[in-house]
Amino acid sequence: MSIARTICLGFLTVIAVGTLLLMMPFATSAGTWNDPIVALFTSTSAVCVTGLIVVDTGSYFSFWGQLIILLLIQVGGLGYMTTTTFLILLLGRRFKLRQKFAIQESLDRPSLQGSQNLVRSIIATHLVFEVTGFFF
Repeated sequence: MSIARTICLGFLTVIAVGTLLLMMPFATSAGTWNDPIVALFTSTSAVCVTGLIVVDTGSYFSFWGQLIILLLIQVGGLGYMTTTTFLILLLGRRFKLRQKFAIQESLDRPSLQGSQNLVRSIIATHLVFEVTGFFF
């Protein structure tokens, strides 16, 4: 399987997991199973960072549903590959050659060198803006 297909499947997997979590009764404020189309649309919109929604998030989803949406937005905003790379770095694991090429392709880097530092700086910059926005 090509690296582009692997990255695409990763996005589809994140959307599918988000959809399943948003369908669960704990994700809605009513405590009932969510409509699969609403869950799929919300999950896809969150991961793709479009901001579209068919229901009122504040009243329709419970705290846990809103937290799931927030996590999906974070993964989508940072990028699936950046998030995955950061998690691998946090766990202290070594990258396999295939993973290095996937990182190189997703970050549009000419070489493998410096990709880890780039991911660290992306995360650091992201956190600075998130914290600054929180205080404002």
